[in-house]
Amino acid sequence: MEPYARHNWLVLADSDIRVSSDYLARVTMPLAGPSVGVVTCLYRGVARKGFWSHLGTLFIDDWFAPSVEVTHALGSTRFSFGSTIALRRAALNAAGGFEALSDVLADDFWLGEFTRRQGLHTVLSDVVVTTDVDDESLVR
Repeated sequence: MEPYARHNWLVLADSDIRVSSDYLARVTMPLAGPSVGVVTCLYRGVARKGFWSHLGTLFIDDWFAPSVEVTHALGSTRFSFGSTIALRRAALNAAGGFEALSDVLADDFWLGEFTRRQGLHTVLSDVVVTTDVDDESLVR
């Protein structure tokens, strides 16, 4: 889809992410700084299907998100999440485009890493989005 994008700022998000009405304005604001490579968002879970989805939500909300917040508070920015990745088209192209991600696991992390290798910074947005958790059993 990238060849069809009309603008120089791109925003990617997983298909199960829900956002607020001011999402685009807020997550793209840091891209005005020339040293920013990627803007990403923390996410919270929304249980959709009973016990197992509630357990999955607890994992996200009580382990994953706080771990990121502590890591970020200690100065690390070695992350980027599929919940949101906002970046400039030029940074994507300099990273090798989406083709550079075709054979890697954790493509969201690596997209951020490729921009960090360009000397650009990762920004953890103050926007927190939500993701649907619809696990129906322990085994997917």
